[in-house]
Amino acid sequence: MVHLRHSQIGHVIFQVFVWLLGSVIFSSSVLHARTITITHSVDYMPYIFVDENGESKGMLADFWRLWAEKTNVEIEFIPLPFQESLQLVKDGKADMVGGLFHSPERDQYLDFSKPFAEIGADLFVSKELKMESIQTFANVVVGVVKGGSADDYLPEAFPFLTYKRFKTSEEVVKGALAGDINAFVLDYQVGIHFLTQYKAFDRIKHRKTVFIGELRGGVKEGNAEMVDLIDEGIAKMSKKEINKILGTFKLYDAVFAGRSKSLLLYVSFSFLFAIMIVYIFFLKKQIRQMKIKLQDSTGD
Repeated sequence: MVHLRHSQIGHVIFQVFVWLLGSVIFSSSVLHARTITITHSVDYMPYIFVDENGESKGMLADFWRLWAEKTNVEIEFIPLPFQESLQLVKDGKADMVGGLFHSPERDQYLDFSKPFAEIGADLFVSKELKMESIQTFANVVVGVVKGGSADDYLPEAFPFLTYKRFKTSEEVVKGALAGDINAFVLDYQVGIHFLTQYKAFDRIKHRKTVFIGELRGGVKEGNAEMVDLIDEGIAKMSKKEINKILGTFKLYDAVFAGRSKSLLLYVSFSFLFAIMIVYIFFLKKQIRQMKIKLQDSTGD
């Protein structure tokens, strides 16, 4: 039987520690040394999309560019239909999906960063469709993006609904305008964008928020180094810097201009009405006081 002296055991432990530390440093340096590939949906307006020049634009594109500065890495965007972008990361052909919700199904093949934004997925319906509750949708076809958050969430939460899946958000809206579906669920601002683009607010109305989720980075399952790198970069971004990015995208002023003007008129009218009420109250009070003085003077 071989007995190791305390000095030998200590030496072995030290070597193992150095090897582990070296492995961590090497993995981190490898990630920093190469270009990080980020997949995203081609038409996730205003969050991230491809412009007419083929460049990735939007608040998430700016978010990841700032993240790249903070982590001192180069990044490359790979725009694809959403389901294909998931598959690319799942197959290890890209480093991460640049913004998605966590779900039990995705958790089977992806690991997730900490959340960095919160957005809602909303229901839009044809104006001819009368809806008392979600249960009345049993015979209605609801459009979703294949592989998207609504495709994950809705079939489990509302299994009695009928779903039609589309490759992109724009195809979902086009399907509704063509009459192929009577309703659809998209992230709120995405739906508003395409209804604005197609001038379709007279045909389709926003109904309600179905669920709210947190946007995260998604990487291939087991890629802990990449998750750590994402979280490291996000932690280096100040709240002011993040708010500056989000604030540059004042979403659809044209859509909300009418509502804003109506609200302003309502507030202005209410303010003037309140002033009139106060004025009338004091005027009546002054009249009463004048009457009393007049009676007193007459009595004398």
